Amino acid sequence: MVEGNTPNNQYYIGNMEYDNNKELKYIHTSEGRVRFSGSDIVYDYYLKDHLGNTRVVFSANNTNGVDIE
Repeated sequence: MVEGNTPNNQYYIGNMEYDNNKELKYIHTSEGRVRFSGSDIVYDYYLKDHLGNTRVVFSANNTNGVDIE
């Protein structure tokens, strides 16, 4: 994806995903992922169907409780 004139690159090392500035953004796990947003850490849990497709994402953090997407 290109934003303006700067390409937006994603870098992957194992289960970790880094952004264009090589800052850690996500750690992917079998149960979901950990998101890093500034100084906040948010845990996303995936609810999957019998075929392994993600149907519901539960997001939990210490300040807002649980969000369902």
